[in-house]
Amino acid sequence: MNKLDTRQQKTKDYKNRKILKPSGKYDSAKANPSLKRRQPIASDASDLERSFQASRATALVTGKPEEVALRRITAAVRASLEVGPTLVVWVIDRTPSASKTVTDGTAAAKAMYDVPEIRQATIGSDQNLLTAVVMFDEQVEFTLDPPVADWQKAKDAFDQVKLAEGGKEMTFTAIQQAVEKYLPLRTKDRREVIFVVFTDEAGDDADKVDTVTDIFKKNAIPVYVIGSPAPWGQTNPYVAAGAKPAGPNDDTYPTHGPESIMSERVNIQMWGNQYGAREDLSMIDSGFGPFALERLCRVSGGEFIPIRPAVGSIYQYRGTAIGHKFWPTGSELRFDPKVVGKYAPDYVSQADFQQMLAKNRARQALVDAAKLAPISIDAFPSQRFEKKNEAQMARQLNTAQQFAARHSPEVDQLFNILSNGEGDRDKLTSLRLQAEFDLAMGRTLAAKVRLDGYNAMLAALKRGKNFENPSSREWLLEQGIKIETGSVIQKMSEKAIMYLQRVKDEHPGTPWAKLAEHELNIPLGWEWKEG
Repeated sequence: MNKLDTRQQKTKDYKNRKILKPSGKYDSAKANPSLKRRQPIASDASDLERSFQASRATALVTGKPEEVALRRITAAVRASLEVGPTLVVWVIDRTPSASKTVTDGTAAAKAMYDVPEIRQATIGSDQNLLTAVVMFDEQVEFTLDPPVADWQKAKDAFDQVKLAEGGKEMTFTAIQQAVEKYLPLRTKDRREVIFVVFTDEAGDDADKVDTVTDIFKKNAIPVYVIGSPAPWGQTNPYVAAGAKPAGPNDDTYPTHGPESIMSERVNIQMWGNQYGAREDLSMIDSGFGPFALERLCRVSGGEFIPIRPAVGSIYQYRGTAIGHKFWPTGSELRFDPKVVGKYAPDYVSQADFQQMLAKNRARQALVDAAKLAPISIDAFPSQRFEKKNEAQMARQLNTAQQFAARHSPEVDQLFNILSNGEGDRDKLTSLRLQAEFDLAMGRTLAAKVRLDGYNAMLAALKRGKNFENPSSREWLLEQGIKIETGSVIQKMSEKAIMYLQRVKDEHPGTPWAKLAEHELNIPLGWEWKEG
């Protein structure tokens, strides 16, 4: 394919890019009839569109992640210019946590204006390419306004982006103010408009997404976001349960997720969770952007472009004054975008989501369970019991049983919540929700079996058990396959294995299968041995 054919194909891809139908309601009769409308793509979609549907193809490995992202923005701007005169609105997060993304991203954005075709579009009286720059933290500042056709002024505007002290990101407020300000260029001048957002967070005003999304959909304005992917089911993988900002300027733990409208991840960290695992199973890339930003991009016909360092690379904030850890690091677990793309969340409005919850108890139970604080049972329970005399042995066993007494209530609470939705499990049609529910129930049952079984084994020993070997002086309680503590625990064990095995078999290549496989490798039962 020659250069002309390549250019024509890119233009065709842009014109035909898929714009999802918003879940929020708006009056389509009021939509501007003079605006160009892009039709849904054909079944023989281009590789670019298929990668979007799969939620992000693997980026080119050459150059910094921000530079790679800007190549895609440059291609979108070029294609837009083929359609007609274009306005590019850059919306830039200036909070401390975004320093890395913004520094490298704005440098790459400036380089875009050195591309001959882009620069040529800013020269002359036609003003084919206009540029506006908006910065935000808690406040919104129009840095380059009114929009200019001067490429040098556009580049100079990026140099005015200075980091603020506050850690609050009014992302959707900034986007809404900008689109309302420049909307006449779209509706009256019939100019193509593209929004490009730099941010590493989900936004502290993501509740505005339904209102903002409808504006962009109604006026056929695509939004591209360059930012951090959401950690699976978490706001920030480094945040301790219940941690809160120290103040309005605290940007220690940026909000990076979750990828769904509400978290569906039931987080259980139990002894043995790192058993045989070489990876950190708590650090998982969801494969999607933060929910509200991803929804805005998809519905508007744009794209969320994740910034990911190369696996194993060192990707940290510049300077020592910023005391938080960066996400993603390059060491987190990642999965094939083509596989994970089949497990996209439902990008719906809050109202539609509440209706979905009301229709299925399994989904409601999953969301309710995910609201609970993560369960962390890091230490191993006592497993060695030396028998000097009956009184001393009884004291040891009483102390050991306190382990189960401390941790069983939170596991039982989780089990009871999920059990309320078990009857509607087979009504779940989404691959994502099937995997989420089965993994949550399987891991919860496994935790309950181990704790209840441990406690029952101690109780049995308290009732009396004689050594078979006269020289034995202690009892050793080891994990094993066999369940020796009754039919109730045996049935729970079988159900746990059923759920976990189903996840492994039906959802290969996903985070859920990875965790299910690991859970299956940890024994559920206990057995006494003499020592």
